[in-house]
Amino acid sequence: MKQRFTFSTGEHIEADLDGLYVLLEEKKQYLQNYYEVFVALDDDDYIARGNGFCDRKYSDDFIEGQIAKYTQQVSEIKRWIDDMEMGRLLQVLDSGQHSCVVKSHDETRTFSRKGVADLAELYRTEPAFLKDALVADKVVGKGAAAILILGGVKRIHARLISKAALELLKGHPVQVDFDEKVHHIINRTGTDWCPIEKRMKGVPNAEECWVRIEDFLAHPGE
Repeated sequence: MKQRFTFSTGEHIEADLDGLYVLLEEKKQYLQNYYEVFVALDDDDYIARGNGFCDRKYSDDFIEGQIAKYTQQVSEIKRWIDDMEMGRLLQVLDSGQHSCVVKSHDETRTFSRKGVADLAELYRTEPAFLKDALVADKVVGKGAAAILILGGVKRIHARLISKAALELLKGHPVQVDFDEKVHHIINRTGTDWCPIEKRMKGVPNAEECWVRIEDFLAHPGE
């Protein structure tokens, strides 16, 4: 289903997700063309390109303006794509017995174990899959936040997130959206703190959190 989008320049478009991907490639091509023109401004020759773009003797200011325009439009389209992709991930998250959904490049994976076990295994065995990924998660405590930071995810949407998780995520290049914030994550019986959350108390950074997570997963009963 197509949606209406508005660029910061005021230009309106209507597109579905596939259409946004096509438009993104078009804008990236225009941007690349203008970069090439800018580099070749001292060349007196005109260059006809196969994509219908032709070099002309534009001023530096014009070329720089076009580069700025298309750079901004590429950024905005990427954000719209991420918004729509995240919407899809949340639908998948809510449609089954999933605890977490991760999209990396063109692959989407679902996970169902409670706690941080799935994220920890993914970070330990396939860290590249988390790099620049979109993550929809039902519960994000400080331990999960640490793994997401270390994995270099681009964006996270949590149905429930703890105050400690948000504080840890601050200062890191991870876009965070959430539906509900709580002081701390509770355990499965609702009688105490989540054991991982409890172990993260006072830990100042993601690296030290990871050490404690590995220790907990290796000795869960201790």
